[in-house]
Amino acid sequence: MEKMMLMSEVLSLPPIMQGVLGSAIFWLILKLGEVITSHFLKKVSLISSSFRDKVILSNTALNQVVMGDDPVNASAMAGWCLIHALKETIKGIIFIVIGLAFSPMSNVFLVAGCLGALFYFYVALTFVNLKWKN
Repeated sequence: MEKMMLMSEVLSLPPIMQGVLGSAIFWLILKLGEVITSHFLKKVSLISSSFRDKVILSNTALNQVVMGDDPVNASAMAGWCLIHALKETIKGIIFIVIGLAFSPMSNVFLVAGCLGALFYFYVALTFVNLKWKN
C-alpha cells in the first residue's frame, strides 16, 4: 500500500523533478555499488594471489596512463586497461545470458545471473575508472 502511495507521489511531481529524482537514485546506487565492490575486491585480493596481481597491474596501468610522461607507454597501458575491462564486461554478459537461459526453470537463476553480471561490470569499471591529475 505504501509503495503505491510513494509511486503516486512521484508521478504527481513535474517531469523534470522525476528526472532529477531518478538520476539521483541512479547515482546513489552507482556509488554504493562502487564502494561495495571495491571493499569486496580488496578482500578477494587478500585471498587470491592471481587476482591481487591483476589489481596491482590495473592500478599501475591506470597510474601510468594518468601520470606518465611517455605517451607511447601511456597508450599501451590504456589499451591494456580497455582490453581487461572488455573481458570483464563479456563475463558479465555471459552471466546475464546464462541467467536468462535458465530463468524459465526458476527466477533464482535470473537473479543470480544479474548479480554476477553486476559484480563483473563493477570490476570492469575499476579498470577504466581514471582519477585525472589536476
